[in-house]
Amino acid sequence: MQKGVAKTLLEVRSISFGLNKEFYSNQGVRLPIFCDNRKILDHPKLRKTLGKWIGNLIKQYYPNVEKIVGTAVAGISFAVLASEFLGLPMTYVWDSLDWNKDNFNEVCKPNTKVVIVDDVIYSGNTIINIKKKLKECNCDVLGAVAIFSYDFEETKSRLAQEGIDYHTLTDFDTLTLISMQTGKITYLEYLKLQKFKDNPNSSEWLK
Repeated sequence: MQKGVAKTLLEVRSISFGLNKEFYSNQGVRLPIFCDNRKILDHPKLRKTLGKWIGNLIKQYYPNVEKIVGTAVAGISFAVLASEFLGLPMTYVWDSLDWNKDNFNEVCKPNTKVVIVDDVIYSGNTIINIKKKLKECNCDVLGAVAIFSYDFEETKSRLAQEGIDYHTLTDFDTLTLISMQTGKITYLEYLKLQKFKDNPNSSEWLK
């Protein structure tokens, strides 16, 4: 599954390589890979298939889920697609905006078993912040899913410390390997990408 999803993202050009271009994360870190999953939405059949993939991932790991929660804005479309496939209700939460807890409880009752859907996991901050808001409303957060993860060790540790279980359709290692095997990047570029993953806050990979 992970290899197939990686190939699909490359085919629809959701993935751009920034080895010679300048892409930056929300934290101001220069990225050698930029993932724009909005491009999936341009393909009706593919986006329906993606909803099925995300839905099956949720069913596999969180069979007791009662409601899907999308991260605003990036995860909303994919949360809709997954919830439609699963036949479940769906809502969304902003991670960085003030909100009215009482109003949210009208659409997500206390003790509701929820799964968070995001498009890309980079630092994990979005999911962490949204989980905190959901816990304020006494929702039971089973875990989170996403299309792609950079899979940094620091991110894994941060999510684990917050008690957040998560799963993704594909990840950095799979995507970079497929990219090299299909000629999207060279072996030397692949090594640079691995150097970035090992220490994303360092500029060593640029040398």
